[in-house]
Amino acid sequence: MRAPVWIFALIACTGAWAQGGPPFAADINETVIDIPVRVNGAETGEHMVATLFKPDGDGPFPFAIISHGRAGTPVERAQVPRWRYSEQSRWLVRKGFVVIVPTRRGYGSTGGADVETNYNCANPAYRDAMTGGVESVLAAISYAKAQKFVDPARFILIGQSVGGFLTVGVTAAAPAGLVAAVNFAGGHGGDPMRHPGVPCRADKLLEVYSEAGKTARAPMLWIYTENDQFFGPDHARSWHAGFISSGGRAELQILPPYQANGHVLFVSGMAVWRPVVEAFLQSVGF
Repeated sequence: MRAPVWIFALIACTGAWAQGGPPFAADINETVIDIPVRVNGAETGEHMVATLFKPDGDGPFPFAIISHGRAGTPVERAQVPRWRYSEQSRWLVRKGFVVIVPTRRGYGSTGGADVETNYNCANPAYRDAMTGGVESVLAAISYAKAQKFVDPARFILIGQSVGGFLTVGVTAAAPAGLVAAVNFAGGHGGDPMRHPGVPCRADKLLEVYSEAGKTARAPMLWIYTENDQFFGPDHARSWHAGFISSGGRAELQILPPYQANGHVLFVSGMAVWRPVVEAFLQSVGF
């Protein structure tokens, strides 16, 4: 049995993942919800903590699932607050979406097994990490579809860092009703201090992305930056090429350098990425 070793951080700083804490965003009807954990499609009796935002009214509204990145150490993962992405969610709610931001298995108050670990840098288990995280996102999708104010036939996915990696995996799972998905700086195994811009075994990530392209049919937008210190642009181009050559549908946007590390673009660079995502969502009917 493989023993976990140092887990490389997949966010650029604490501010990229410490989204939680009051006050609640009353203007977008913020609530905290519990989502049943599913493994192999079956409920386990465990629950994920999640944040829900919604427009005023009864709906039914389309919905969006936002998937967060990965804190570096077990202590950091245990202490991460409830994920919110309140400003990004506010923008989506004002466009008419219900937004759910799950704190996935292995993080914060959700806790549980670290199903998204890659185990080690020399021989990372990226397929296992994707499978474990995808199950959490699919559970959030199932929860959303059961709500009376939600239109189960129209939803989007957005993910940052490991959340972007998982967004590609969920797109490959092709859940009914998925209209489109956005991958912000998606990947796994990055470490800007030890090997900036070069993730552990990028070739294994290429294998996973290429495999995902075989079954992913919803249109995607992939956004990376020229100065991402976790996943440099050459890797993003390679992964994208593998994905689309296998049949996936994805537009790749490599944006100019952002701050000291473009990996934080989704968190703090809304003014930069919003026009790009706005145009993409309009192209798919939102």
